[in-house]
Amino acid sequence: MASDSCFRNQINGSMVAQYQGRNVSVIGKVINTNPNGLSFEIRTGDDMIVNVTMQRPLTEPISELIEVKGKCQGRMNILCDSYIMFPSDLAKTFDAAMDNEAVILCNSIANPWK
Repeated sequence: MASDSCFRNQINGSMVAQYQGRNVSVIGKVINTNPNGLSFEIRTGDDMIVNVTMQRPLTEPISELIEVKGKCQGRMNILCDSYIMFPSDLAKTFDAAMDNEAVILCNSIANPWK
């Protein structure tokens, strides 16, 4: 596995454009799923809508809170490598605004491991 695929920046929707071609992780709520299973949309903690494109069609229904790991492509698109669906009880108590603040803070501090 390539070294750049092991490390992913946690981002919000407004950061997608600045991470073009890089591996990222983003958390959001599923708002729309394409019937063919090849894409879906999420609303991130900063209230942006990000399109997620699958490499293979989804094999299960997705809903609520999800973490997408993939590569930023285009203005508001992520090519998904993998995803994690959170349990519905966690999705109900998830504080998107607080998560967004944590993402902003983490991205404002220089990374000594780069």
